[in-house]
Amino acid sequence: MIGRLGPGLIIPGNGHFDTTQANIRRNNIQPMNLFSAELMDERSASHFKGDMDVERFKKLLERSHSKIPLSYLTITNNTGGGQPFRWKISGRFSELSHNYEIPLFFDACRFAENAWFIQQFEQGYGSKDIKR
Repeated sequence: MIGRLGPGLIIPGNGHFDTTQANIRRNNIQPMNLFSAELMDERSASHFKGDMDVERFKKLLERSHSKIPLSYLTITNNTGGGQPFRWKISGRFSELSHNYEIPLFFDACRFAENAWFIQQFEQGYGSKDIKR
């Protein structure tokens, strides 16, 4: 399915960077930002506002998986102000994509910063080493 382009297709993600979104639209595909509730809540003190709304992704897959040529995760979520995501969320996102045989792509240009946030703030990763 990855070779398909055109109207009616959707590429969901946790927040498409502006140039990525422009390229997706240029190919007549709808970019769909599934922002986390924490990102949308100005009062949220979460360290992981770059998470994707996995429940919305799951519902989208249930009704429209045949229209999704790939799923997309931006590390960190630059559209949301460079917000990191939880490792646990990426696993759920990956599992759902895999269950529907949809390739998962990472825009990982800021992965090192995200790894530091996971180490510092996500439960269970404080003792993990980050290779330099």
